[in-house]
Amino acid sequence: MSMYGNRDGKFKVRKLEVRDKVPVSYSIPALSTKGTAAILAGWDTNAGTYAKTATSFNLQPPYPVNISVQAWAAGTAGSGDRILIKGYDATGDYIQEYIAATATAKGINYGTKNFSKLISVEADDALHKSTDINIGYGSALGLPWPIGSSGDIITYDYGSTFATTANYAVDVTYNRIRPKTLVANVPLLIIYRSSFQ
Repeated sequence: MSMYGNRDGKFKVRKLEVRDKVPVSYSIPALSTKGTAAILAGWDTNAGTYAKTATSFNLQPPYPVNISVQAWAAGTAGSGDRILIKGYDATGDYIQEYIAATATAKGINYGTKNFSKLISVEADDALHKSTDINIGYGSALGLPWPIGSSGDIITYDYGSTFATTANYAVDVTYNRIRPKTLVANVPLLIIYRSSFQ
């Protein structure tokens, strides 16, 4: 069955895929270091399952990045305290992810999805032990277009220094790149080949 058509002088298609890889660029004007309590600090999840929304956040992620959950006060054993993170990824698609709070005080867990904007964070049930949860972000940078391998990177310009060695790790599964060095306020430019839709 056809997935495209012409109507009212417009050509419409359900999904268009570029099979050959084309160069795409992604730039971040100023990187941020990890912020373990940058988004939300001192949240008492033992008080109930009410969601914290954007109006309660100190800030949004500075760019598409993985989210961290830190149990400043010890959580339930066996990673029983889970936080549901809701928001949008680098492509603007809605995503959500559970990240467990650690049972050890001041322990921190990082998510695998990369959020460009958060809608809300909420406790998954009313049995949370931790009375002090911090929400922050890590250093895995979500890419707006798919990357197939580290070999697809053409340019990696970190603070006007073009890398001659791989000063980064590429995570194809979660479509992200993790700089091995992360200094605040340094610009980053990545040019890579992508087969995007």
